[in-house]
Amino acid sequence: RSEIADAQSKSWLVVATVTALMYLVLVGLVQRGSNTIRRQQQELAANVQHLTLLLGQNEELHARVRRAATRTTELNERYLRRISAELHDGPAQVLALALLRLESTVGDQAGSAPSAEQQREVERIEGSLRGALADIRHLSAGLRLPELEPLSLPDTVTRVMREHERASNTLVDLNLVGLPDCAPVAVKITVYRLIQEALSNAFRHGGGQ
Repeated sequence: RSEIADAQSKSWLVVATVTALMYLVLVGLVQRGSNTIRRQQQELAANVQHLTLLLGQNEELHARVRRAATRTTELNERYLRRISAELHDGPAQVLALALLRLESTVGDQAGSAPSAEQQREVERIEGSLRGALADIRHLSAGLRLPELEPLSLPDTVTRVMREHERASNTLVDLNLVGLPDCAPVAVKITVYRLIQEALSNAFRHGGGQ
């Protein structure tokens, strides 16, 4: 019986030892896994915080770019309006005065019966002056934008189309689909200028009627 008891004691001791070792191994594995998970959570939280900061900076940069683009568009339009006014008040007035002086000079010399060559030369000069004056006035009018702020985006498109039809004596087919009513002024200016240039190029260089 003593041998059996010793064997049982040794067996229980071995079982207890193995169980303890397994428990320690499991505890170590769990602890290690827990530490890994905790570290990864901390790294993930740090990455999320960094990405959030980057997204905030990115949004701020986009906002700055939009504001800068808006300011640039407004400055460009202001500059174009000034050029338009200077063309109208400068070269256009000079050409108009030259035409008046030319007509007055020709009228004063009407009794002297100019030769046919002189008459043709005068007509060529007068035609050149009138053409230059018309071009300058057309250019000056094209540089000036109508007041776009109260207009919707479809109204802006319609307005530039009508302006082109009136200036070129042509017809434009308009088909508007899915345009939003509201848009920033900078967007309406860009749309106006884009369509204005496209229609002008089609008329002047493509023979668009």
